[in-house]
Amino acid sequence: MTYKPRVLEVSSGGTGLSSTTANQLLYSSATSTIAGLATANNGILVTSATGVPSINATVTSWTPVITFGGASVGITYNAQQGGYYQIGQVFFFDCYVDISNKGSSTGSAQITGLPAISPARTTICVISANSLTFVGQVNARIPNGTSTISLDVWPTTGSRTQLADTAFSNSTYLQISGQVLLN
Repeated sequence: MTYKPRVLEVSSGGTGLSSTTANQLLYSSATSTIAGLATANNGILVTSATGVPSINATVTSWTPVITFGGASVGITYNAQQGGYYQIGQVFFFDCYVDISNKGSSTGSAQITGLPAISPARTTICVISANSLTFVGQVNARIPNGTSTISLDVWPTTGSRTQLADTAFSNSTYLQISGQVLLN
């Protein structure tokens, strides 16, 4: 008996294709239809020299700077790093700061240094922090139309206020990440 390959239809869990191009992405082009996606370089979906398609997400470095009241007099860091990339209209970023001396500036805490972005709406970020003093819950956000990360605290009762220099110590570290829908 000779084995004769058969195309397995989409409705039976197959692709419905008898052949495809190497490294081609498959997608559903209609009900019960699978087609190959052209992998020409369009700035988002790119094809490597070997023909492997991937998403263009080159990470670019940036330097996060903590400011209090808009200034950063005397602040020094054990570590200060960030990265970002953009896919279409979505901007992804992260940063890590480890303070060794919080300096002498006073006022509301912010992180600057992100490239010029313009969020379509206020963006809430994920934050992990250590050696901060506050009552309630801390959060990070990028207000609509800015490229500055604001650090806020939601007390157990009352309204949100911006986190101030008094909440920081000479050993505070913050790790923040998020994604922003651009205008």
